[in-house]
Amino acid sequence: RPGAFRRVLLHELSVASEILDVVEEALGHRESLSAVDLVLGPLSGVSAEALDFCFTEMASQRGFGRPVLRIRPTVAVVKCAECGASYEAPDLAAFCQSCGGVFKQVLSGRECSVESIETSQAGPG
Repeated sequence: RPGAFRRVLLHELSVASEILDVVEEALGHRESLSAVDLVLGPLSGVSAEALDFCFTEMASQRGFGRPVLRIRPTVAVVKCAECGASYEAPDLAAFCQSCGGVFKQVLSGRECSVESIETSQAGPG
């Protein structure tokens, strides 16, 4: 569905913009970048592929060059509210692997954060 795809891209465009805001704030200015390392969890609601496309285009338009967005995926870990077991979950619909419970607390997997920045010039970034 074209409308659904457009909504995904609009969401990832705003995420890409926020990432570049974080980069600019960390550097104190805009400069050409080689790469940005991002930690991205499966429960973040962000499509890695769409974000990669949006990030590269937006970075170029905003004066950061054409940096590579290196995405390090994480796993989602949840804790069952019924038996207390912690387990990796592919999504929030997953049942507890120990008791089959459906209620859970998310321990990790919502990450979407800049881990490091590489500038195109020599030196720390």
